[in-house]
Amino acid sequence: MAGRTVIVRIVETRGSMPRGAGAWLALSEGGSLMGSVGGGSIEYLAIERAREVLAGAPGETRWFTRDETGMACGGDALLDIHPAGEGELETLLSTEQTEKTRAFVYGAGHVASALVKLLPDVGFAPIVVDDRPAMAVAERLPGAARIACGPYTDLATLDALPGAGDFAVVLTHGHIADIDVLDQILGCGCAYVGCIGSRRKAAIARDELVHRGHDREAVDAICLPIGEDIGAETPAEIALAIAAQMVRLRAESRGGGHAIHHTT
Repeated sequence: MAGRTVIVRIVETRGSMPRGAGAWLALSEGGSLMGSVGGGSIEYLAIERAREVLAGAPGETRWFTRDETGMACGGDALLDIHPAGEGELETLLSTEQTEKTRAFVYGAGHVASALVKLLPDVGFAPIVVDDRPAMAVAERLPGAARIACGPYTDLATLDALPGAGDFAVVLTHGHIADIDVLDQILGCGCAYVGCIGSRRKAAIARDELVHRGHDREAVDAICLPIGEDIGAETPAEIALAIAAQMVRLRAESRGGGHAIHHTT
């Protein structure tokens, strides 16, 4: 963002708020806006105050209460509003990137391509793996943090095994490859494992994984079929259903995810 910039950061919240402590937005003197503190009236007031600071008013740290914001969710937010220091915005952006949840996406077909476009905007860093050189290319996978090309049967050699807390999405070009991938990633401590396929395929895959020695409880925990049940048909719709499920389960694991906040 060129020119002077004001940063608004949530320090603390009380009650129910769309965003929690650490959320931020930045407004430049040219009018460019980056980030969000929750949308709605709290964001409107924050932006108006940031404009005043850009015009020469002093920064401040104060509570914006429900009486002032009129937010239906009924919460308060302590906002720190100040001119950005040298390198501060870059640090915020770097920290935000580092804090994204790693999502291993096995497969680079149409659904995977659509999913990889979505995931960075909802806090995931996609790592894509495919065994087809023509598919595992950056032009098809905008938003991928890394792309690996090689056999699905040896993910360790590709440095493509997830770790504890990572998300894994299995979207290969065939059920045999799906099972090979699942065979290797089960037991890695993933926070989420999902695999595309019908309910018939799900039964076959689960039986095969148990046959290969995996615990039935771990196998049954796979989200297979994958995604929220929204009647998705097209690759873009299926990608949306998968991303929605990932966001929901991540939020639930953090103790949230039960309320829908309207921010417009």
